[in-house]
Amino acid sequence: MDPEGSSSGSGVSSVLGLALAALGTETDGSIVCPSQRENLAGVKPAAVAGYDPKDNYTKAIPDCGKIPDYLAALEVNSPNGARIGVPYNILPTANSTDLASYYNAIEVMKAAGAAANFLNANASPNPIVLQADFISNLASYLAELKYMPNNVKSLADAREFTQTLASEEYPDRDTAIWNSALALGYNNSVPRFWEVLQQNYYNGGEAGLLDAIERNNVDAIILPTTRAPTLSAIMGTPIRRLRFYPDGAPVAMTTRGLVTTAPNVPSPRPLIKLAYVFEQETMVRNKVQPYLVPTTEFGDIVGF
Repeated sequence: MDPEGSSSGSGVSSVLGLALAALGTETDGSIVCPSQRENLAGVKPAAVAGYDPKDNYTKAIPDCGKIPDYLAALEVNSPNGARIGVPYNILPTANSTDLASYYNAIEVMKAAGAAANFLNANASPNPIVLQADFISNLASYLAELKYMPNNVKSLADAREFTQTLASEEYPDRDTAIWNSALALGYNNSVPRFWEVLQQNYYNGGEAGLLDAIERNNVDAIILPTTRAPTLSAIMGTPIRRLRFYPDGAPVAMTTRGLVTTAPNVPSPRPLIKLAYVFEQETMVRNKVQPYLVPTTEFGDIVGF
């Protein structure tokens, strides 16, 4: 199974029972994609719960950063009156297992009492924002490290190290995304970056996801996992994932022989209350168990 996503280590450790739960980080799919593949309830939050002195955005959290009672949202009652948005214009155009699973999930929510509303939602982020930010933010992070055995101080250094270290398996495991970022020739400190950033905010807000939510008065927008992360990433909106690929789904593999789709491999879905109702209606995560379960505990190895 291909665990997919930069937080896939957190997902694998949770699904194998090495941890009750695990943290991950996401810009564009790093939490929800592993959750999809590993049969987990995955949540990409909209913001940190509480104030972080190193993150000025957290100063804007209401009630001085007081942590909300998220458990209060876990109600089994019917979502009567809830409005879910179906953005028809950005759905996959070809019939697929993912799309079939998506429409099945919508029918489950409708049967539980939610109303489906077809709407239009634009999603056209400019990758320059992510690339230029990556150059600056990686350098800032590396500068905070107290020990740097390989003297990697920038994205260019990281690329050179990766391409020359045999264990990194370059070029089979390539640096294409890093190459694209470095090819820009600038980071997020120049005026041209600001112009693209403002365009992204417009595409995600006034002309995108936030506008679609407000204009259609919906509580959540429902999308396949393959489409949801990028739409959400522009404005940092939250995502909640839950669903399985149905029986009879074809088995698909990567060139490395890792499974990407198969019967009962989980697929997508959003937001805590609606997602909890959906889970209680279907109990999908109880319908399949891991093929392999570890029998050795950490304590057996490290002596506690």
